[in-house]
Amino acid sequence: MDFEELVSHPELPSIPEAILKLNELINNNRPIEELAIVIHNEPSLTARTLELANSAWYKRQREITTVHDAIAIIGIVALHQLIFASSVIRTFAGLNSELVDMNKHWHQSVRTATAAQTLAHQTKINDPIELFTAGLLVYIGQLVLYIATPEKTRQILTLAQTRQQPQFKIENELLGYNHSQVTTALLKRWNVPANIFSAISTYTDPENAEEKYRSRACILNVAHYMQHVHNMDFNTTDPTEKVSDFALKKLQINIMDLDNYSPTAASLYNEAVTMLGL
Repeated sequence: MDFEELVSHPELPSIPEAILKLNELINNNRPIEELAIVIHNEPSLTARTLELANSAWYKRQREITTVHDAIAIIGIVALHQLIFASSVIRTFAGLNSELVDMNKHWHQSVRTATAAQTLAHQTKINDPIELFTAGLLVYIGQLVLYIATPEKTRQILTLAQTRQQPQFKIENELLGYNHSQVTTALLKRWNVPANIFSAISTYTDPENAEEKYRSRACILNVAHYMQHVHNMDFNTTDPTEKVSDFALKKLQINIMDLDNYSPTAASLYNEAVTMLGL
C-alpha cells in the first residue's frame, strides 16, 4: 500500500466535524467568540471543556461552570489543543487490533507528552502545552498502520525485535515511510496547526527538521527516548531506542540530566491520565 492509499484508507476513524471546525478557526486566527460559539453548540465539547477546566491539572479553588470562564483560565489555544487531543483518543477508542493494546498505547503516549512538556519547561522552549499535545499524538501513525496494513505491521514489529532496531527504521525499510510521516499526513488532513505536526514529522531525525521547528523536534526525540528507555519511574526499558546526540546538543542537556527530569514528568503523567479520562 503506497502512502496516499494508506492515509486515505476508508476504515480510518473520522474526527468530529466540530473539532475540524475549531481547527479551521484556530488556523485562521478567528476571534475567541467564534470558537466559543462552536463549543457552545456542541454539548459534548461543552462538557469536555468544563471537565478539563475543573480537572486537577489546573488546580482550581472554585468550580468553573461556563465556557467563557474555561477559556479565561486555560487560554483558547491550550484549550483547543487539549480538546483536540482528547477527541483523538476517543476517535481511536474503538480500534480493535491484536497488534496493539490501546490502553498501553495511550499511556505510553501520555508519558511521551509529559516528558515533552517537562523538557519544554527545563529548556525554556515556549509552548509546553503544544509540545504536550504533539507528544500525545506522535504515535497515532502507528495506529493507522495497525488498521490499514496489519500483516506488514506484524512483520515490522517482529523484525524490530529480532534486529534490535527502532521500529521507525524497519518501517522506512519495508514501507518507504514511517509512522511519524503518517501521523503528520493525518494531522494535516485534520487542519491541525503546523506547530504540532511539523515537530512530529521529523522527531525521529531532528537534525533534518525545518529550522523553526528543530527545537521542538529535538524535544520530541528526547521525550520519546525518556518514555522508552529512561523509565520515568514506570520500569520501561527498550534497548532498541537511541536518543539523538544532535537533539541533546541542540537542547543543551546531558543524557544524565534526564534522571532529574523524570520525577517531574511522572508527576505530570498522573495528572494528565486523570484529565484525559484514561
